[in-house]
Amino acid sequence: MAVKEARLFGRSRVNRLDLGSVPETFLYLLSFLAAAVILALLAVVLLSTFQEGLPELGGRLSLGNYREALGDSFTYRAGLNSLLLGAGTVAVNLFFAVPMAWIIHRTDLPYKNLFLTLMYIGVAIPGFLRAIAWILLLSPKIGLLNQFLRILWPASEGPLSIYNLPGMAFVQGLMLAPVMFFMISAPFTAIDPQLEESADVCGARWFVILKRVTGPLILPALAAAVIYNFMSAVSIFEIPALLGLPARIQVLSTLLFFTVNTDVGVPQYGLAGVYGVLLVVPMLIGLFFYQRLLRKGYRYGVVTGKGYRRKLMNLGRWKWVAVGFLSFFFLLNLVLPFLVLVWTSLIPFIQLPSAKALSALSLDGYHQALGVLSGRPLLNTVVLMVVVAAVVLFFSTIISWIVLRSRLPGRYFLDTVTMLPHATPSLAFAFAISYVALSLARVVPLNGTLAVIIIAHIVTYISYGTRTINGSLIQIHQDLEDAVTTSGGSKLTVLHKVILPLLSPALFYCGLWVALLSYREVTMALFLQSPRNMVISTAIWNLWAANKPAEAAALGVITFGVAAVGVLFLLRTAGQFVYGLRSG
Repeated sequence: MAVKEARLFGRSRVNRLDLGSVPETFLYLLSFLAAAVILALLAVVLLSTFQEGLPELGGRLSLGNYREALGDSFTYRAGLNSLLLGAGTVAVNLFFAVPMAWIIHRTDLPYKNLFLTLMYIGVAIPGFLRAIAWILLLSPKIGLLNQFLRILWPASEGPLSIYNLPGMAFVQGLMLAPVMFFMISAPFTAIDPQLEESADVCGARWFVILKRVTGPLILPALAAAVIYNFMSAVSIFEIPALLGLPARIQVLSTLLFFTVNTDVGVPQYGLAGVYGVLLVVPMLIGLFFYQRLLRKGYRYGVVTGKGYRRKLMNLGRWKWVAVGFLSFFFLLNLVLPFLVLVWTSLIPFIQLPSAKALSALSLDGYHQALGVLSGRPLLNTVVLMVVVAAVVLFFSTIISWIVLRSRLPGRYFLDTVTMLPHATPSLAFAFAISYVALSLARVVPLNGTLAVIIIAHIVTYISYGTRTINGSLIQIHQDLEDAVTTSGGSKLTVLHKVILPLLSPALFYCGLWVALLSYREVTMALFLQSPRNMVISTAIWNLWAANKPAEAAALGVITFGVAAVGVLFLLRTAGQFVYGLRSG
């Protein structure tokens, strides 16, 4: 007995202090290298704010950038616009996402699978394509809807316009509503229906139950979704650039972008760094209040061991009203943008459907789009998707393994650092990578290459990868690994022979989803773009900027279709491979 206890003590001590074999040590060091890169990039953003002029290592430090930014009323106006845009975006999110989550998960709504599929597709479609589509609909001069309205009320332009803060918030709200929907879906499904039934027995109407019972119980998850979407809204560049700049509306993200990517004068990296720091401030404030809410989390515990069961609410005559509400959302978010892009891609100039317009239909836009795809952008996009997905999976797996399956020093610090990109605007990381690449241009020729976009995507999406792998790895029982180590196998053997095979469904799902996220991303790619590293998303942007709407719309339709097919493939394989369900 004493010998057995000694062996157990010895094994525990090895797990706690030793790094194991050379391969295991190598993986351990690699994981901390990834964490070091994340911290270094955040430090670069802060350091850049104290340097004036072009980036240089060991340059003179000063507070000049802070004096210039904080002494300019334009900065405060852009900051206020960012806050208003974030608040407006969240308001649109709440208007659509909360009712949709309740309807889909808590009621007997018909066509649930169809609506859920459309929701997934909505996440994968690039947001700037929606902005372009709504410009084609509501531009005061060329908007198709405005052209129709001017038939009824003659005017030189208008009467509607998408070039304002409400228009920006509307488009961003539609884009981020599916994100909030999925963030609050799990809490909606976990609420014990007995609570709602008790209110129903007392005579409460369904909307009172939603307000007084269901709503308060999902408050922590809803607060997290609000904070996440608010930070996403204030850090997005492409939609404020497309919809705000024509009306001379600046936000912090556009200030940061155009302070570096300027057509006039020298890029001011230090001033851009200050704008990057200002973007992080609202996130810190939001996280502070969210942490206070979590300290009272015991108030929201509803899933207990007392016979929990799920029950769907019968909508009765309201069923088709609910179907109409969801259909209205998808009409605005997917159907109208797609149809407008298809129509614009087939006509030489933007005009209302008519017999004359139908006679002028042409596939020239698609010929031009295929010409773009046959060049560097397609190859770069494929390489970007494959490399980012592979590297994110590699680092996410070893980091999650170290955090959850070892007692190695610093594992919780490692987990915390890999969550930082989730709480930091992606534009800040793109700025930091650009700053470093320019500083090291004479030593390492990274500036303007595809590698800088790949690095930016890896750093940004590693948070998603580690959260996904953590959730799956924690479900694998420790006994399976103990059986291998008891038989003399090393921890690396456990990882190779046990962990990876059991994680393969989650790895497949995570890798494919990360590839889709890289496919749709445009903000970082635009910030870091050059003629050598152009991808499909930036190619569409450049075609639109060059006043080639037919070509941009045609490439947008292709992008739209590929993203939809990718999501459908993902969902189909999820049932068969990810969840182990075989047909037949």
